[in-house]
Amino acid sequence: MNELTLNYPFDKNTLSAVILAGGQGQRMGGIDKGLLALNDKPMICYSSALLCALIPHVFISANRHQERYAELTGCPVISDAMGWGEFDQRFEGPLAGMLTGLTYAKTDYVLFTPCDSPLISAELIFSLWENLHQQNADLSVASHGERIQPVFALLKRELKDSLLRYLQTGARKIDRFYQQHRMAIAVCSDADVFLNINTPEDHASILRKISNPLP
Repeated sequence: MNELTLNYPFDKNTLSAVILAGGQGQRMGGIDKGLLALNDKPMICYSSALLCALIPHVFISANRHQERYAELTGCPVISDAMGWGEFDQRFEGPLAGMLTGLTYAKTDYVLFTPCDSPLISAELIFSLWENLHQQNADLSVASHGERIQPVFALLKRELKDSLLRYLQTGARKIDRFYQQHRMAIAVCSDADVFLNINTPEDHASILRKISNPLP
């Protein structure tokens, strides 16, 4: 995809993106949700196409089918189990994927999105950036209505050590980690951005909303 013609609120070279595809898909019978087909294209292709058009450095955090993800997206694939000493386990939840991303990124800021939300927008990404800086925060997280959407988030890379210490205590609650730091909220009025796939019914609903399949 060609780079989108947009007014960037940030220096693109200061930002990396990580698509979180490391879950077990338990509510979908154990399938790898990033590879689930939408209009004959694996779901990972939707979010990776947008992010690669916006951001120079995009990674896939995956614990299965790493070669397939690399082939589909052209992005480097990183795993949750990559040399953290005692904390070296797979399938530890989204914070483990975030720690991987903060470890391997070389930029000051790292954006995180889930693999099973193909309707993510550039506007949401820009809002996360703008709110983090306007509120002088350590991280910003998306929200729609009354609650946050914690896996749509922008973090300073310097939070890596704090996150590692948090995980080493055995804690896994993403909201509690966020609350330990200065957190900005980026409100998004478009609820479709946060639609994800946890059931076959979710899959059918998203299919109906994707009006322009990838070529």
